[in-house]
Amino acid sequence: MTQEELRQAFEAQGIAAIPAAFSNAPVEAARAVGAWIRDLYWIDHDLATVTLIGSLSLVAGLAAAPRLNESQRYDLLSQVKAIAYDIGSFTWPGWGEAGISPGSTDLQAGRHAARLNLRLAEELQKGDLPLARAHWLCGAQEIAAGAYESAVRYFEAAAAHAERAGAEAEQRLAEGFAALVVVGTSAPDSPAAAVACQKLAGALVGLGGLENGTDFQAQIVTAAKVFEWDILGVK
Repeated sequence: MTQEELRQAFEAQGIAAIPAAFSNAPVEAARAVGAWIRDLYWIDHDLATVTLIGSLSLVAGLAAAPRLNESQRYDLLSQVKAIAYDIGSFTWPGWGEAGISPGSTDLQAGRHAARLNLRLAEELQKGDLPLARAHWLCGAQEIAAGAYESAVRYFEAAAAHAERAGAEAEQRLAEGFAALVVVGTSAPDSPAAAVACQKLAGALVGLGGLENGTDFQAQIVTAAKVFEWDILGVK
């Protein structure tokens, strides 16, 4: 099943088309969904449909997995994991993406999708770099949910996995976000804010000479603006 075939089935049958597609050809359906929701987000800026189609596909994909052999199951769950990651990412308001305004339903779906992405990264033994990214995404969603202590723990775990993977830029990114949460949610004159401000500055400076470092610096600064956190003069 192609993306276009799935789109046409959805237009004709409504939401029933999603479980039907996964029942008939689950791996192909998951690939089609992945491509479709990326187009829905990046081209159409239609987050509501991303959340609807993506969430239905997560349920359908997980339900189909036990019927498959080991190799097919791994392929399907890897595709489900990718969909979960995209939902968790696309619904996070911290990107400050123009034309995208996640609502409460989007945020709830994104938080659960991020956690599923992490669980599948562990279950499928994807390795330290995917685990780093999965923990980072959970941390990001915890910020949006106002669960700041949990967010810091996820970011710290992300940094540890990134370090083991030898991904210095992603380690610095996670360390920067952990520090950002503390800076943004602590009293400005508190010892915790002072220590975190130093860590945040160090992460931002450390990113400067690394591959993707400039983009990661921008992610931290943009998130601070979105969540209206004063980062104490750190630029």
